[in-house]
Amino acid sequence: MLTLLIGALFTGCTGEENLDGTIAQEESLNISPQVIEAKTRTASDVSLNESLLTKLDVKLFGKDDEQIRLSKQLSQLSNGTTALLDQGNWKDRNDLVEGKTYQILAIANATANLQGTNTLEDLSQCVQTDADIWKPYHATSNKGKTFLMSSATDYQITSSATQTIQASLSRAAAKILVKLSIAVPGYTVGQPTWSFKNYNTKTTLFGEANTETFFGDNTAKALGNMGDSYESMQGSDGNFTITTYSYATSWKDTPEETPTITVKVPLIKVDESAEGEGEVGETINNFYSIPVRETSETELRRNYLYMVNANITNLGSSTEINYGTPVDLKYDVMKWAEGEETIINADKQSYLLVSPTFHIMRNETVDNKTIHFYASDACTVKIDEVYYYDKNGEKQTIKNGKLYPQVNLDFANGHTEKKDQGLVNIEAGEFVPLTVKFIKFTITSGNKSQQVTVKQYPLEYIQAIDGWYSTKDLDGWIDWKTHQESHDSWKKSSDDNFQAKVYTYGSVGGGIFGGGTKGTYIWEYDDARSNGKYKATLSSAQTEKSNNHMYVVQITQANDNYTIGHVNNIDANTKLSLEDVVSPAFALASQLGTVTAFGNGVNASKHCDDYVEVGLDGKRYDNWRLPTESEINVIVSYQYDKNQDVVTEVLRGGSYWALSGKQVKANSSNRNGGYVRCVRDLSPEEVTALENKNE
Repeated sequence: MLTLLIGALFTGCTGEENLDGTIAQEESLNISPQVIEAKTRTASDVSLNESLLTKLDVKLFGKDDEQIRLSKQLSQLSNGTTALLDQGNWKDRNDLVEGKTYQILAIANATANLQGTNTLEDLSQCVQTDADIWKPYHATSNKGKTFLMSSATDYQITSSATQTIQASLSRAAAKILVKLSIAVPGYTVGQPTWSFKNYNTKTTLFGEANTETFFGDNTAKALGNMGDSYESMQGSDGNFTITTYSYATSWKDTPEETPTITVKVPLIKVDESAEGEGEVGETINNFYSIPVRETSETELRRNYLYMVNANITNLGSSTEINYGTPVDLKYDVMKWAEGEETIINADKQSYLLVSPTFHIMRNETVDNKTIHFYASDACTVKIDEVYYYDKNGEKQTIKNGKLYPQVNLDFANGHTEKKDQGLVNIEAGEFVPLTVKFIKFTITSGNKSQQVTVKQYPLEYIQAIDGWYSTKDLDGWIDWKTHQESHDSWKKSSDDNFQAKVYTYGSVGGGIFGGGTKGTYIWEYDDARSNGKYKATLSSAQTEKSNNHMYVVQITQANDNYTIGHVNNIDANTKLSLEDVVSPAFALASQLGTVTAFGNGVNASKHCDDYVEVGLDGKRYDNWRLPTESEINVIVSYQYDKNQDVVTEVLRGGSYWALSGKQVKANSSNRNGGYVRCVRDLSPEEVTALENKNE
């Protein structure tokens, strides 16, 4: 720690000025504040105001006498903009000598007015408190969110008339990113929420500086706790993300102060043989405790990104006091922004940092620029497994041949001998026709290891969403989940062409629980009367129907056979359209949506408009329509493609109603017609959620 001297203050120029982004003066001293991310940014990062600069305080001190030479406050900044500090005879006016080195301090987004704080000692004692540090930016509920940032650098004055100081800012907060994968056998997942305790709301302006650790660690501390408040999280289909923040904190001697996120997950029981109490259809909140760091680690550092991958596959606790069985957790740590030198005490601990641990290759066979690693010891890599899922939903392992990948480590310059830092080179091999190939490999360093999942997508591919039950979006119709509870009024479950159905697996009863029939197939269900009340009840087993997959067709490149686009003009009365395009992403109803033949296209189209299918994850899928003629032809070409093993024969009827009101031939060996297989367009958000699944 340098001795800090209080001396006479010489303020070269003060006040607040706006930035115009350009400097026209021949003689000027300028500053260029930048927030340089230490990793590839995602679109969501940009929307969180994490690099927004609303105000910048700049202080220039003598290195020898520690006296202030220049103090200025700037506003309306942009990341990387060059801003004017002084012009004209700026060297003499600020007592700046050519060849001498000065210390430049920059503080972004400070809530306090720092114009009168002009000694190193006073700046070192300044603290900032943000009770809502944990809250991410939101356009309506938290639109004023900014992040305290700082820079401390040495700068030598040269003989040039115009000079620009580069200030690489780093954030005072730590960022915590939790990625949740929830799949509990026998249960579907509702919308989970989260709460955070022991986040630090108080910080000093500076942490470790570029050149010397003169301000030391963050000694300010005021722990926050969200209490009974729970926040919603981003995501769907069992994959969710939590983004939150804390100022630097340590709990080495106070383990009860460990920053911890509590996750509340509503689980809906769908299989009576599944573990846990409760009846089929009942929703129970399960609580899980997620420490933001491994148990061996006892600090959050400023300007670091802490990533937690949490895999929940078992029941938690029904109370917040006892958090139940542990969650499977994997941790990554890395610099959030460049600016302060990364300091890892290698003589005290070993480490392995890999990012990202999940990556998508779209129509690519080679990637050698995305996945980074660095460690305390030499690293090796080994492929764990390569596979895809076939038309029956079964994993098919790839062990060799043209589909099998090669994965190796490209070590960075200066690290070829130690083999501790670099990029992962993936040669993914040929595409699996019409589906996604999963490549899983593990990087190992000493006693540390990290598994990485890569998904390779071809230009055209099919994935599946598992369906749970079907019904119609009409008043008075039955709902399997809702109406297993006793109710007073009878609910409709069928019409002339359609019967509501539910997919079951494991031990299933006749009626609602009786009988003990075993099977994995589709049942019809009705609203049965018992003791003066009604309940949704299994009625007839469809043992020949076991395919509950809603096949999702995604096409990223057009060809001569069809045009990619969305149907925009559907008649409000007939629900038909003459537009003949192929949606870039559309789902087919599963066998839960099978019907008897329709006599005309209008009735067929109106049926799809009313149809609802609910996934095993509890998500409700509506807004169905008839497929276009081209979409039927695409499905037919896929199901009879001998090179693929992904989609079964889903259009078995002779002909199917299209959105045009005409029938399209699907199966030449079947003379029967008038069949219906509804489709629905996927939103961009649904496509992203589906692609971001690790499985």
